[in-house]
Amino acid sequence: MGKFNDILDQFSDDHPLSMFTKIINGSSKEEEVARFSYNNQVLSLYDISGEEILELQPEDRIHIRKDDRKKQLLVEATDANEKRTVIAVCDVADNPTDQREMSAMMNTLVQDIQRARRNGAEGITVPVNEYELVAYIRNRPSIEIDLDRLEEAINQHKKDDVMADFISDMQQNKRVDIYTAANNIYNVEAAQMLKNDFGKFSNIHFYDLSENYHHAVYWNDEIILNNIKLSPEAVIIGIGLAGEKPMHAVSIRNDSVSSVVQKVAFMINHMMNVREEMLDAQFLRHAKGIEEIARKRDMSDEVKNKVLLDLAISEARFRYDDQKINEFLNAVINVYYTEGQMMLLKVPFNDPNLIMNLIPDAMSGLLVEIGDDQIIYYGFDSSAKILIDQYRWIDLGYGRAGHDASKANMRQLEKQASDTTIRTRFISEMNDVLIENESRSANASYRYVRDVVLKYKDIGLEAEGQIEILPEIPALSDQSYRVSIENIIKETLTKESPFRMFGEIRKGAKPKKKMK
Repeated sequence: MGKFNDILDQFSDDHPLSMFTKIINGSSKEEEVARFSYNNQVLSLYDISGEEILELQPEDRIHIRKDDRKKQLLVEATDANEKRTVIAVCDVADNPTDQREMSAMMNTLVQDIQRARRNGAEGITVPVNEYELVAYIRNRPSIEIDLDRLEEAINQHKKDDVMADFISDMQQNKRVDIYTAANNIYNVEAAQMLKNDFGKFSNIHFYDLSENYHHAVYWNDEIILNNIKLSPEAVIIGIGLAGEKPMHAVSIRNDSVSSVVQKVAFMINHMMNVREEMLDAQFLRHAKGIEEIARKRDMSDEVKNKVLLDLAISEARFRYDDQKINEFLNAVINVYYTEGQMMLLKVPFNDPNLIMNLIPDAMSGLLVEIGDDQIIYYGFDSSAKILIDQYRWIDLGYGRAGHDASKANMRQLEKQASDTTIRTRFISEMNDVLIENESRSANASYRYVRDVVLKYKDIGLEAEGQIEILPEIPALSDQSYRVSIENIIKETLTKESPFRMFGEIRKGAKPKKKMK
């Protein structure tokens, strides 16, 4: 414990820890208080047996007090009424070196309580005497940074000095154990990025863990628990692990904002290559995401399609052997279309990820038949909701709806999904055109609206159907504009021409009186 001596000797009078040097060196007062004040929520403190010592209120203060008479250092809490509660009490030897070590350890305990309050923890287990304090310090990570803050910075892509500090510590022979749930391509790719950067460091250990329950790998994996027991000082990074994480751990997982590939790249300040960028896009938006990256990088269709297929197969290999994947690929080569020109696939088994990774249309309207006994709609949330609410399809989440089928009713179900999707696409496309028309000329605006009307007439949405759903278009909240679009539909698709009366002299016509 003598290693704290050199550190404490460097503290100037205005350093936050200089107070402990003063405590150790003696004071004219019987007690001298080092106060830490926080404005956070309630935090429960427990002893090692699980008994509650104290419930810290937001206004309570934590401080270290020296009792010269009893030769003790105490960690205490003082409430708003100045009532004190002892949290930990440690005997202090006469040796100045031991005193310095003890004060440094107690300061670490106070800082940990501070961090727990700041991070919104509900409770924390703390030592109550010098023996437990030593064990507590021995079981703390060798990298003394705020791991919760580090995790937040990584997962939320927040620039924070704690990230640079952590990377620096990783390179300074402090033990770090990195566990990867090797159950999907994204976790494995993220781990490889870390191995490329830190594989040469002997203090950094990598463990690839196999799935053990429903394709998941949990924090309570036997390898992790054994290593924690052997090396409690290690900081732990978990990539893609499920369940409740242990102390001193950083959890990096895929979420709706970014994949672990992008998070790890951000963590180590790594510029993603094309493959890594495509994998991140595949995780977030599947084939549609890969198409977007391909356009951004000005890729040819041939290269884009090759990448899309390669990554879809690579992702699927974590679930199927090559024979089953080939069986699926051979099925999707044959593309069918419903009467409403909606893409239809017939596949031997259902795998949403594989379907969406292969077929860009799965994000905007696709029907998938699994054998003769099930049909699944992929596409707009609004279309799925109509199928669920009006036709009693089953909600499968994420813009998907399914229905049990038979040869007798399969065509009827196809029509329900196709008609619903046409309506949704019309609403979406017409809304986009009307918004973009705000920056177009009048002639161009009229032409774009007319083109949408003709397009959806060709795929089965007649004038009456188009007019019926105009109120559902967000950009047509203005009644006068809605009437104008309705008249364009009539002008384009019917023999009726509401616009022919423009300029017509109407004898005897009187203006309508405005309602008061």
